[in-house]
Amino acid sequence: MRQKLYSSLGIVIFAFLSIMISADVVIFNEKTYPPLFENYGVYTNINASQETILQQHTNILNYIQQEEPLEPILLNQKEIRHMADVQNIVTRGQQLLMLWVLIQFVIVLRIREKKKVLLYGGILTLGILGVVAFSPFAATFYNMHKLLFDNDLWLLNPATDNLIKIYPEVLFRAIAMKISLVAGIVAGASIAIGLYKSSKKVTE
Repeated sequence: MRQKLYSSLGIVIFAFLSIMISADVVIFNEKTYPPLFENYGVYTNINASQETILQQHTNILNYIQQEEPLEPILLNQKEIRHMADVQNIVTRGQQLLMLWVLIQFVIVLRIREKKKVLLYGGILTLGILGVVAFSPFAATFYNMHKLLFDNDLWLLNPATDNLIKIYPEVLFRAIAMKISLVAGIVAGASIAIGLYKSSKKVTE
């Protein structure tokens, strides 16, 4: 009974870890953004040089990871306050990620059939990605902000706020697709490993 409980918990945590780690890999990778800025006209929508926009973007990424203070070259006071909220959420997310990794490590040590976590964790990951893929992105994006933030500072105006010009909703949609792709590859690999171990055991 306890083995089954540990296995089930390990499967669920594996799925969320796969998605969260994939999100980290994509979101905090500097190479993710320049092509998207080019594709979605970010450089032409802001009254600033490409170099300045990239400088502000790099500073924002470093700031939300608590690697350097915020330098609001293109941001107003409302956006500065919103970025402080984002930094807090990212910090809590990283702490939660570390906790889940630790719990998963303990679970893997305790269960006998570790292949089940890989196999069914990968399947659950694909299931979650499938549900998200068929959900309206705009509604999901809106509801996510309502859930994460306890104020309305995230409701930015493209006429007055550069932050929404640097990171328009369409850019977040593209990033979400990249995260799904990475998480899907991780899920596929874990399923393949789980199936390989299962077939090997049957052969033996």
